[in-house]
Amino acid sequence: MKDRAYNELYLKSNIELHRLLFLDFTKNKDFDFFSLVDAYMQTSKIREGMDKGSPKELNKGDKQLLNSIDYSKCIKDAHNNKVIDYGIMHWMADIYCQFQWYYKIPSKEINYKIPSKELYRIYFPLHETSEKNACEKIYQIYFINNQKSLHDLSINN
Repeated sequence: MKDRAYNELYLKSNIELHRLLFLDFTKNKDFDFFSLVDAYMQTSKIREGMDKGSPKELNKGDKQLLNSIDYSKCIKDAHNNKVIDYGIMHWMADIYCQFQWYYKIPSKEINYKIPSKELYRIYFPLHETSEKNACEKIYQIYFINNQKSLHDLSINN
């Protein structure tokens, strides 16, 4: 078995936690959903600790995660939050968590290469496959081939 970011026992609960966190983001009345996801991935010290496999951080709750975000990095515009598709939002949480766990790449770097708007956008070609396969495709396209967008390379390669 390949070395992972942290013990697999934490993976399912971490995915569920991030689904809940992303749901909290859609209910935010001040800030844009995508900027909240990006600010969380870029600025949260708890997320950084999770990336390193800290059991202390992996056992935090969604309210603690919400309090770990630098909101000065967020866009003050929540008008689109109510139209975020919950299925896509859950898929995004799943992919970000599984991708980070599987490849041991810091969340900051993952989010830098695949900002939340881009991940939301590529749901439609990738949701047809397993999440593991989606992670492999994302890794190949954005990290190996250094593409900026899924449209720069055929997903079927």
